Amino acid sequence: MKIGFASTTGKKAYVAYNLAKDVSRKALLNPELFYFAINPAEDVPIEIVKTLQSMGLLFEEYKPRSIKDVPYEDLDILLTLSPEARDLCPYSQHHMRREHWLIDTESPSELVRELQAKLIEFFRLGRNPTLP
Repeated sequence: MKIGFASTTGKKAYVAYNLAKDVSRKALLNPELFYFAINPAEDVPIEIVKTLQSMGLLFEEYKPRSIKDVPYEDLDILLTLSPEARDLCPYSQHHMRREHWLIDTESPSELVRELQAKLIEFFRLGRNPTLP
């Protein structure tokens, strides 16, 4: 299963990617995870990196990625984390599922907390997040 996280600058997608690595592992799942941005930022705020590090959840350094840097057409599930990503990510017949998660906070700790709760629920759904 291939899951992609998309956001405007990549910040939220990067956080979701790192959290999903942890949550999916605890759910005994092993999806391929990807993150990308509509307008990739060169880096993410240091506060986000420090928050993830303090929780032991930093699995990969941030790299700016756009839609062309991931196997977009091969994604099974697309999760958009900003209105821009929701509106600008093309619809694909290959995506089995597409969801938009409204995360409206700039606080790194709140961002982590909100995304972590959503991901726990996402992976808990019968331990098969491909079901509608």
